[in-house]
Amino acid sequence: MKRTYKDTLHQKTTNFYVKDISKDAKSSFKSLLKSLKKRGWKIRRQREIIEGFPVLVKHFYIGEKENLKFKAERHPTGLNLEFFMGSTTFCSDEAEYDSSNLDLMPYLVRLRFLTELKYIKHVMNGMGYKDISSKTKETAYQEIMKKRDTQAHSKLNILPLSCAKDKDGKLLQDGQIKYFRDQKGRLQRGVVYHNLNNIWWIVVERYEYVTQPCSSLFDLDTEENRKRKVIQPSGFHNPKSRIIPLHKTRLDWKRQARRATKEERVQKANELLKNLYQANWLSKKLKFYLKDTRCLGLLEIENITMNTQQVCSPPRELKPYGNLPVSETERVWVRDIREYIVYGKPTIFQWFCEDKNGYGDYAHKWADIREECWKIGILRG
Repeated sequence: MKRTYKDTLHQKTTNFYVKDISKDAKSSFKSLLKSLKKRGWKIRRQREIIEGFPVLVKHFYIGEKENLKFKAERHPTGLNLEFFMGSTTFCSDEAEYDSSNLDLMPYLVRLRFLTELKYIKHVMNGMGYKDISSKTKETAYQEIMKKRDTQAHSKLNILPLSCAKDKDGKLLQDGQIKYFRDQKGRLQRGVVYHNLNNIWWIVVERYEYVTQPCSSLFDLDTEENRKRKVIQPSGFHNPKSRIIPLHKTRLDWKRQARRATKEERVQKANELLKNLYQANWLSKKLKFYLKDTRCLGLLEIENITMNTQQVCSPPRELKPYGNLPVSETERVWVRDIREYIVYGKPTIFQWFCEDKNGYGDYAHKWADIREECWKIGILRG
């Protein structure tokens, strides 16, 4: 009867699987744990299993050696070991590391894991197990080509122009060398291959690739493109994101909103809609107005479709209480602004205006939108 084991290093993960359905599986499991204890591992039963499933406690263990941990699970067909980076306190196993990616481990922890894995394989070989781990490591290009074989669009030779133009409007082709910038604005280079829609794979090293939209790719043909680093406005660096008005001041703004006339609230709401459109959080430039019957109306002034701006002439009439032809997030904005005009009460939750997403192209405008929402009395809290 075959008894085998394998690791998942070829997938850049930290799992170790043993397949054994023989009667000696239990004793082999105990021998492995005993060998690890002699090597300096502290091994105990898993606390959450003791509390929730005491009948299964003898099948689940957790081990720790300095800043490396593993969880062991014995089942009828073998054994699973899952390694991750742990905390410095032996009794706290709530700080489980994201073990699905070996590259996320710090360098010294990764070396410790590889050393312990080598020792575990030595022990398993001594007990008669056979190593069936995958020995091949695919390059970034091979991984991309394998993924493309599973995509139906890879059989097509024609791409829409909107998916095949770089930042400067030049046509993209597989195998071209293009430049892009990482999250910190640093200049990067790689070979591009089309993925899906407007997303392209970029091979930056032999075993590493990233994805970028076609609008982020360019050549070094202008002074702006040749800059080694470009610092974009960031939400993390907007001082307004750390300024919160006094509670008394916010109450005064809310009182002013309730006392204001409907026409005044319409004017303030339209200014907010204009800023949301300019910040690219609304795909349509909308405008509320009061009809002769004092009912609320809604007009579409212009919109952005497929990165193309279109002006509605004359303005298109929309139903302010109907299903608007926009995304769900945009519907929430328009609904809350509509209720603010009608009742003069705060309708937008503060969490929606907090400056948490610092990496987006327009994230630095979050704090300005939040400040405006406070001053017109539409922001809760």
